[in-house]
Amino acid sequence: DAGRRARYRCFARQATELGAAAIATAHTADDQAETVLMHLLRGAGTDGLGGIKPVLSIPDSRFQITGSDNPQSAISNLQLIRPLLATSRAAVEAYCAAHGLLFRHDASNADTVYTRSRIRHELLPLLATYNLQIVDALGRTAAVCADDAAFVQQALDRAWPELARQHLGGVTLDGTAWRGLHPSLQRAALRRAYAALGGEDTLSWEQVERARELHGVGKRLPLPGGIGLRVGYGGALTLGLPAAAGPQLLAAAQELRVPDEIELADGWRLHLGLGQPPPTSDRWTIALEAAAIALPMIVRGRRAGDRLRLAGGGSRKVQDVLVDAKIAQPLRARWPIVASADQVVWVAGVRAAAGCLAQPEAPSALWIQIIPAIRNQ
Repeated sequence: DAGRRARYRCFARQATELGAAAIATAHTADDQAETVLMHLLRGAGTDGLGGIKPVLSIPDSRFQITGSDNPQSAISNLQLIRPLLATSRAAVEAYCAAHGLLFRHDASNADTVYTRSRIRHELLPLLATYNLQIVDALGRTAAVCADDAAFVQQALDRAWPELARQHLGGVTLDGTAWRGLHPSLQRAALRRAYAALGGEDTLSWEQVERARELHGVGKRLPLPGGIGLRVGYGGALTLGLPAAAGPQLLAAAQELRVPDEIELADGWRLHLGLGQPPPTSDRWTIALEAAAIALPMIVRGRRAGDRLRLAGGGSRKVQDVLVDAKIAQPLRARWPIVASADQVVWVAGVRAAAGCLAQPEAPSALWIQIIPAIRNQ
């Protein structure tokens, strides 16, 4: 799965650089049959049994395309298409042979240590002894399940405005509306709310069912990616990240004065001063060389094109800095970035730009301290 995601990230970057509108892959009807069987063996609903989708928009939670949390990214205009999905592998290979087109066989596809390879070389041939048209039959199953899954999503689209409220702390599902949903819609709603927070994994059947069975005010359930689910009054369900996960801006951008104190989300605060820095060396405190900083500074969210200056020359995308620091995807858009004259000075709690830190022995510095919520209690 990691390799698949890496491939699609590579394809998306190349397509964006070329200005392409779509990425086409050569998945065939045989690939579809293998996928349906693999999902069936693992246990799947209609979405999973729908198999490979003929068309997908990128970014898509299945691939976790780097940069996808930036809605202005050119990546968000891409489509992934599979034009050969209804054509057999044998027909594609015959066409290539007839027209002198070269293609490659991935050696790993012959290794039956992998589940998909075992399905291809062992299970599908066995099933063909029961039904010679097994590939076509599984393709029809995928098409029907995909249509049924789309119907559920359309029903959820109609229910969503009354059901869900997205806010800085996450997504809250109204308790009354939630209880009135068919179980299929409850499962789809949980998955949609989780995806809206940028969950980096898909929720398993067991996780979804435990979430559906969660009752009682204050009850909590941890989910992958640091996201949690809690039950509120009236049976409302809120999916979000805990306040301790990191600081989040309340405003898109805010000018910093000297001295200054601003409120962040969930009880976090940012302090700015000039003089002796606070006596702490944790990652939430930074001392800057005042002469190297153009005032006023601002604290804001990440913007397209933001880069952080590195020691020795060069720079790095702020998006990549956040990813490398394992900042959860839902936190990145409102993670505090301190900037001076359009230059990023500090990615809060992560890394400072080269050439702006005060010397340790400096008697006075322009200092910034972010105080986590736990200290404010």
